[in-house]
Amino acid sequence: MSELIAGKYEILEVIGRGGMGTVYKARQHNLDRIVALKMLSEEMASDPEFRARFQQEAQVVARLNHPNIVAVYDIEPYQATFCIIMEFVDGKSLQKIIDEGGLPERDVLLIGAQIARALHYAHEQGVVHRDVKPDNILVTRENIAKITDFGIARFRESKLRTQTGISMGTPRFMSPEQVTGKNVDGQSDLYSLGVCLYYALTGKVPFDGENAIAIATRHIYESPVPPSQLNPSISAEAEKVVMRALEKTKAERFATGEEMAQALEQAAGAKRPIVVGGSSVTPVPDGATRRMPTQTTPSGVSPDTGWRTPTGLRKILQLGPESPAEATEGSPPTPPRLTTRITEAPIVTDAGRSAWDFVKRYWMGIGAVGLVLLAILYVVQAHRSADLLTTPSPQTGVREPRPGEIGKRFEELDGQVKALLAEGRALEARQLVTEFRTAHPQAETSAVETLLDRVNAALPLSEIEELTKRRDEKGKRYYRDPKTLALARAYLEAARELYAGMQKPYPGEGYLKLLDQNSGPNRIENDEQRANQAFARAKELVNFPERWEEAEQALVEAIGYAPDRYQYWLELAKLYRNNMFIDDARVLLRYIENHAPKNTREYQEASQLLRDLEKPVSGPRPTPSS
Repeated sequence: MSELIAGKYEILEVIGRGGMGTVYKARQHNLDRIVALKMLSEEMASDPEFRARFQQEAQVVARLNHPNIVAVYDIEPYQATFCIIMEFVDGKSLQKIIDEGGLPERDVLLIGAQIARALHYAHEQGVVHRDVKPDNILVTRENIAKITDFGIARFRESKLRTQTGISMGTPRFMSPEQVTGKNVDGQSDLYSLGVCLYYALTGKVPFDGENAIAIATRHIYESPVPPSQLNPSISAEAEKVVMRALEKTKAERFATGEEMAQALEQAAGAKRPIVVGGSSVTPVPDGATRRMPTQTTPSGVSPDTGWRTPTGLRKILQLGPESPAEATEGSPPTPPRLTTRITEAPIVTDAGRSAWDFVKRYWMGIGAVGLVLLAILYVVQAHRSADLLTTPSPQTGVREPRPGEIGKRFEELDGQVKALLAEGRALEARQLVTEFRTAHPQAETSAVETLLDRVNAALPLSEIEELTKRRDEKGKRYYRDPKTLALARAYLEAARELYAGMQKPYPGEGYLKLLDQNSGPNRIENDEQRANQAFARAKELVNFPERWEEAEQALVEAIGYAPDRYQYWLELAKLYRNNMFIDDARVLLRYIENHAPKNTREYQEASQLLRDLEKPVSGPRPTPSS
């Protein structure tokens, strides 16, 4: 590109490329200064509505004047697109710094404080960034942090939203409200900044996945692993700030960028001076948000490498003496061994240090031995618990209820529950199971929980809160498996109906929105052949009441491969009804009513079965299978 853009900008070199366009280093001839020139892709600029809105927003962004925000100088049309003329920052992106080995914890916190304060200023001007991520945070050689690309994300988001119906920005750094497209504001930016800090401190983002939908879902519903579990060197103060920034509810996050900046500065200065080989590391002054003092490194440690770790944490490095046993005459000297030692005043005694060094040196082995012992204890306890209820059958070798006291009581309970369910007395059955679980905590948990789930599935609709909880949990459980996404939709829709009946907003709405995009975790393609095979297997198994759970799995598999074959749904609903899983039958029959064509046999039969299901019990129902 040899010509001058707008008669004054000479392109010098490419310094970055991305989805929005290409960034160049350029010289502005009329002012004789170096600038950054971002040329938007023609695809983004080809939309007339985008061009108009972008120019309007750019005028707002250009008025932002803050030392930690990359200044926008001008916007110039160029051929079929636009060029944004910005301040040139002589430094690296936070992403590149992390890729190259990371930063000390204190530097990460103070960089975060600078960006939080910049966001606070922008939010006061009514500007929300919407795409805070390490690539958009630039750090100069003097450790001054600047955030760039204000305002651009809004237009990329709107363009993507018209194509997919869901905000897709940069999923790993998005806030929960960005995922759902609701109430995106300054606190959303602070959440994204929290993700950046988590990433800089641990080397990993708090939520990751195989695709954008899976990542977005985790932002909405999952809690992040505390950073100290990924790297124990992270201070409690730093972890507290980051975890607060990542709260799902806005009321529990930092209210403003200024509040977050102060918390980060306090965490950065909370540690006492750290002693390294007798020399104290220079403490960071309170309130520092601009330039951070250069730290003194111990002799023999490279300033470029000795203070950095792949996880972005500062480690104090102690040069260990070379072991005589490890060196042989004529062989090259063994490099000094580096061992991490973070020591805070007061210094520990020699005896204490020796014990601590032993633990540090062999902590992996000690931990492994401990885990093995815990595993052995767990297996022994599990076998003991199983033996309380079961014993091998002399004919088949399959474990059957032990004719001991607890085993006999459980058999009696099982019979009582089946009788009560057959009479429609699920509430009494639930009381019996709850009392048994309280009286016999050593009983096999899975057997008792399975029985309780059967009871809960038979509860009347008056127990709306318990049924809602069960539907919601089962739907989310099905959502994790790509073969059961259709069943996930059935249970989540059913849970939403009950929430509507309680006049409450459904908290699982985000799952349904993601399913509406025809997306999920590795969604599988329809396979009629496999579906028919699974259905044929199920039809054989239903003839054996004791194998009804195998029939259930076969029907679930058939629905997964052919979710539009409502015959499979109908057969599974009948199987649930016959085994007293009344609410499961209710959910599937309701799904057929909502989705199957109304002129089909499956729709008409499902409607009739659903009406029969809700009729009062006038006689004993079929006894459920074991």
